[in-house]
Amino acid sequence: MVRLIVAECKNLKIKVNKTGNLAGFKDSIKIITEERKKAENILLDEIEQDILQKEHFLSEQVDTVKEMNTNLNLLIEHKSVIQIASNIISET
Repeated sequence: MVRLIVAECKNLKIKVNKTGNLAGFKDSIKIITEERKKAENILLDEIEQDILQKEHFLSEQVDTVKEMNTNLNLLIEHKSVIQIASNIISET
């Protein structure tokens, strides 16, 4: 899952920010649990669900972009064929 996201970010030239270290991550989790007044395990479950939803959304967006690229290439081919046909018709 994470590799898919990182790979797509590289393909789309999006910078990926990584965490500094494990201690900093633990401190961040502790601060967030205190701010949201939730148990750590519930918070992490919510984060996991959020990540899964965003992964699904990202996957759909990647598929949409690929489909758009395919359609664009098809339109470019159609344009080329029409230009050639137009040239042939205008010559006769």
